[in-house]
Amino acid sequence: MTLESILVGVLVVLSFALFVTSLISYRRSGERRMAIVAIAFFLILVKGIVWTVGLFYSEMDVPTTFTLLAVFDVAVLVTFFVATLKPS
Repeated sequence: MTLESILVGVLVVLSFALFVTSLISYRRSGERRMAIVAIAFFLILVKGIVWTVGLFYSEMDVPTTFTLLAVFDVAVLVTFFVATLKPS
């Protein structure tokens, strides 16, 4: 087990916990900004899953994996940006 595998595992667990926490917060407050933040954490969770698949299955080539990860990074950044612009 490499350090990269451990860090990806931590990424998946932490992003799942933050996703669930932000969903609970949205349900309690009804604030749309929290729904957008929940979407961002969900995208990070999916990125971690894609990264895990890329680590453990040699059928995925490296350029494709890195391209997918970069797309998720851009989507997360845009989602957090939209959440900061959304009025309360």
